[in-house]
Amino acid sequence: MEAVNMGILSLVPALLAIVLSFVARNTIFALAVACIVGTLLAGQGIMGFPTLLKTSLGTTDFSWVMLLNTFVAILVACFRKTGAIQGFTQYIESKQLSR
Repeated sequence: MEAVNMGILSLVPALLAIVLSFVARNTIFALAVACIVGTLLAGQGIMGFPTLLKTSLGTTDFSWVMLLNTFVAILVACFRKTGAIQGFTQYIESKQLSR
């Protein structure tokens, strides 16, 4: 991907991310929307976003490792939200393994 001088238009994704994060109160959503808008403004189209991610993250192997870490974090967050981690902790405490 070659560098393109967008001038003042390059501030649009950053400003959009700031405003949207305050309005929606969801930073991740705001950053994702800003990245997609920035990709569209650069003329890469909607399919330019995965290419941008791949080139900015480095090698394909690193991208897969980061993707795996993200999925594990999502799974842990799901377990935490449903109370599964607290239930497992109480189960282990009831076994009194510290004797």
